[in-house]
This record gives sequence, structure tokens and C-alpha cells, in this order.
Amino acid sequence: FAGPGEPLGLGATISARPYEVTAEATAPCEVAFLPRRQFLQFLADHPKVSLDLVKLLCQDVDGAYERVRSLRQR
Repeated sequence: FAGPGEPLGLGATISARPYEVTAEATAPCEVAFLPRRQFLQFLADHPKVSLDLVKLLCQDVDGAYERVRSLRQR
């Protein structure tokens, strides 16, 4: 589940790989799309935002590791 203001497809955008999941809205929402080139230029122009996104991606990786660990313990 993604919350308000939460970016979708960050890893795919940065790595230039296809986004491998789908999304479905469970309530009315507004979505904004930013082309990859513009997004990467924005990150180059705003290093603090880049660092914040690295932190978000690390949280995603940590969550994935935790899910794998919990599967091993079953």
C-alpha cells in the first residue's frame, strides 16, 4: 500500500528497468507522472532530495529483507 505523497516506481526509474508490479487505487486519488529524464535532472539539481530518496529505497530493501527472514522462520 502506498500513502499520500509516496513515490511509486523509484527503483525502476533510477535503474532504467521496467516497473514489475501493478497498482490499483482503493479510493479516489490524484497521480502525477514525471518523465525519467526530468526526474533525474531534478535529482541532480537537488542533492538533498536524492539523499532522501536513497533513504526511502533503503527502507524498501530493509522491508524486503525482513519479509525474507520471516519466511525462513516458518
